[in-house]
Amino acid sequence: MHRHIVNENICEAYGLEVEDSGHLFWRYVKAQEVWVASGLVGVLRSSQEYQFANYIPTQPRSDSEVYWSPPKPPWFKVNVEGAVFSSLKSVGVGIVIWDHCGQVAAAMSRSLDVPLGPLETQAKAMEEAILFAKDTGFHDVIF
Repeated sequence: MHRHIVNENICEAYGLEVEDSGHLFWRYVKAQEVWVASGLVGVLRSSQEYQFANYIPTQPRSDSEVYWSPPKPPWFKVNVEGAVFSSLKSVGVGIVIWDHCGQVAAAMSRSLDVPLGPLETQAKAMEEAILFAKDTGFHDVIF
């Protein structure tokens, strides 16, 4: 695994919002553009359910925590997230592959009709991310 540690947890693109998974997959303008371009506009509606199900109050962060940053060339950064929808007995998986300029190279989301817990959902999401990266031809990847 390759990591670049930065001391800020604010989005570098706009400097207005804490960079968390909700920001990365739903609230970030470029992520929303990807969802619309992909034809998966229904996913945007489920983003509110996702945010509600995964809401964690923002805690002050220490300088020793790791924050997202683009990879160095020739690498691609793969961000992956899973969400549990217990009442629906299903889970959701979201994957974004970024290039060294911070541009979206590929993205995918899917709903799986399986009643998994949080740990199993994250494991399944990682499996889906590995397969997605491989199937779309991204081999130099960092998770």
